[in-house]
Amino acid sequence: MPELLSVIIPSYNRKRVLCDCIDSILAQEYRPMDIIVVDDNSQDGTVEHLLSHYKDVTIIASERRYGPSHLRNKGLNRAKGVFVLFLDSDVILHRTDIITKMVHRLRNDKSVGQIGGEIPVYLGITDEAHGRKLDYFGNNSVVISRKTDRPDARAKDCDYLPTCHCMVRKEVAVQAGGFDPYYQFGGEDVDFGRAIRNNGYRNIVDYDVAALHRHDPSGRYKDEEYRYMVTNIMYNLKWHTGTRNALFCLKDLSQALLFYLLLVPKVITKIARGDGLVRANFTGGYYILKAYARTMLGAPLIHKKCRTYLSAEEMDAFEASIRRDI
Repeated sequence: MPELLSVIIPSYNRKRVLCDCIDSILAQEYRPMDIIVVDDNSQDGTVEHLLSHYKDVTIIASERRYGPSHLRNKGLNRAKGVFVLFLDSDVILHRTDIITKMVHRLRNDKSVGQIGGEIPVYLGITDEAHGRKLDYFGNNSVVISRKTDRPDARAKDCDYLPTCHCMVRKEVAVQAGGFDPYYQFGGEDVDFGRAIRNNGYRNIVDYDVAALHRHDPSGRYKDEEYRYMVTNIMYNLKWHTGTRNALFCLKDLSQALLFYLLLVPKVITKIARGDGLVRANFTGGYYILKAYARTMLGAPLIHKKCRTYLSAEEMDAFEASIRRDI
């Protein structure tokens, strides 16, 4: 008999696209599976709608916003499946055999810790699945599995997979410690992928099992650029040496200085071309400086390497930290 699969979907104010995601899961040929939606205190009637229309979906409702990493940890603690599929609520499983193929790979190749891939249809891309890798300076680049690749060459090793669509054996996710919830926004996928690799497993992107990511704008933070910057600094503090962090800091502060040195000519050029100015044209350097100030103040907390974020003590500690910040 096939093993149970648990699907975990964090969501905030995305009732419409969340239903599309759930419908695409229910259309999968694989069984048995249970679907766990962890709601981040949505205000758009998500929980009520799910209770009325999806009787077999397990709902974990939060009393305030905690962010997707903590929600995934809540779902992982509840999950009973041998395999766990993490999805964002704006993802569509566009072929009915995707889950079957993912389970087959994890069941038959114990070297693989995580498999998946994002087809970024929001960028107009339909024939590529993306994983990610990092260089020495923390720069992010894409590992591409193409539809046109030979079938036996589509699976490619990467440093990490976007958590919008990735599957693991539950024991691998628990061994990795779950997701670090202290990142401001993003970053938990990089951290999770690194923990999996540190435990001796591979992360694989494969077009054959990838899913469509629509990158829905609803339910998003207004200051994502700043939050990403905070996350990058936190990741570096957590995983790299003091010398390497000094290099990162020098690079980032140089970028902030260069941003403002070039700001006036860039604005003049945009006006001359008739291009509209937006807030992001002025905030890049400011966000770098603000992120370093914010992160340095919280360094004792965010620099901590935690064996697991799934224990009751760590879950309670994170929720207490959120209550202090409100």
